[in-house]
Amino acid sequence: MSDEEKATVDGLVNIEDAIIREEMDYDVTELITNVETTVDKLNAEQREIYNTVMRAVHDNESLQVFLSARGGCGKTFLLNGLLDAVRSDQPGGCIALAMATTGIAA
Repeated sequence: MSDEEKATVDGLVNIEDAIIREEMDYDVTELITNVETTVDKLNAEQREIYNTVMRAVHDNESLQVFLSARGGCGKTFLLNGLLDAVRSDQPGGCIALAMATTGIAA
């Protein structure tokens, strides 16, 4: 059996939850490029939130953040940048899951 065939079998019988496999299936190099582009475009308030969240991630600290702003203020842009940053943070990447607490956001 070739290495490619073994990898295929391993992928099919992998016991990890599907969502975890999906969360680890990113091109980390592409994510890093996205993060660099995003961070360059953040305004001062967005950058403060970004830095606060990433500091908590690096320090392995709990953090709860609530973003409230009218539409078009860049909340989704910031959150996508944060997700990309966390997913590309460690060698091999980390798991970052997004969730919405209201039906409106979902």
